[in-house]
Amino acid sequence: MFGNERARHLGFTDAVVNNASGDAVLLPDGSGRPFAFGSWVPIAARGVAAEAQLRDRIKKVWKTDLFLSSAEKARFAAATIKSNWHQLEDGNGIRVAIVPQAIDLPAGYQRWQSLHLVALPDPDGFMGLFDDAYEAVAEAVLTVGRRDRAPYYYKPSAKA
Repeated sequence: MFGNERARHLGFTDAVVNNASGDAVLLPDGSGRPFAFGSWVPIAARGVAAEAQLRDRIKKVWKTDLFLSSAEKARFAAATIKSNWHQLEDGNGIRVAIVPQAIDLPAGYQRWQSLHLVALPDPDGFMGLFDDAYEAVAEAVLTVGRRDRAPYYYKPSAKA
């Protein structure tokens, strides 16, 4: 589904569904029967507009950034990925959250709200440098390309 809000028209969802086995299931958190992957994911791919058609246990699966699967591609779990763990959102249908460690979040596993949260080690502060580099490129594009400044671009640091 990777980034439904921004990339829903690039065919990622179709590729994931086509690559799943015919018996593949979506495993939301909690108990109960899993959902048939091939029939529910295409509905969820329509984004927030599809929420009314989704069962309560998978209402927010449309926010999925990545589907994690078994080696046989028979069982899938929806995951959300953020570079800043403070921006995480949980919701029915999303089972796993993946983030880099932060000053206030050590590397490792823990439960956060309804999610299985995995904070990946970031010993050299790569995410901070990545964010700075992204902002520096955005600044260059805006300046050299004489583009209007969008409200979400920040001023990069001196090291960027």
